[in-house]
Amino acid sequence: MQYKITVGFLPGVLDSEANTVLKTLKKLGYDQIQKVKTATSYIINIDLSDKNQIETIAKKTIVNPVINEYQIHAVDEKQDFGNYSVVEIKGKLSDPLGNSTSSVFADLGYKAKSVKTSKIYLLKGEALNKELLEKIAKELLSNPITEEYRIL
Repeated sequence: MQYKITVGFLPGVLDSEANTVLKTLKKLGYDQIQKVKTATSYIINIDLSDKNQIETIAKKTIVNPVINEYQIHAVDEKQDFGNYSVVEIKGKLSDPLGNSTSSVFADLGYKAKSVKTSKIYLLKGEALNKELLEKIAKELLSNPITEEYRIL
C-alpha cells in the first residue's frame, strides 16, 4: 500500500526556509503573501495495511515529536492544509532523501518498495489564484531543469 506522510514544523518552531521564502517574495513584490510554511512529503510504498504500523515507523524515522507535526494518509486520500494554498515541488532526477529514508526503514526491519519525497510550500495570503501560484513556483520555488511543480 502507498502512504503519504507530510511532516512540517509545529507552531512556534522556527521554519527558517519558510521565513526566507516569505522575505524573498516580499522583496520581489508579492505583498499579498502573508505567511509561508514548509513541509516534506514522503510517499512510501510498503507492504503494510495497518496505519498504526506506518505511524510507528514514521515516529521512529522521519518525525521528531519535539519540533514536528505530521499527517498520514493513503496516497489517494485528500489532505487538509486548512486555508493555505499549496505548491508541491518534486525532483525529476534521483531522490537522495527518499533513498536514505528507505535505507533507514530497512535498518529497522521494514522493507519499503520505494520512498519518494517532495517539498511542500504552504502559502497564505489574499487573492492567491492558480496563475499566481504557478508564477511563484516557476520563478522562485523550483528549478525547471531538475524539478517539477504542481499546485494542490
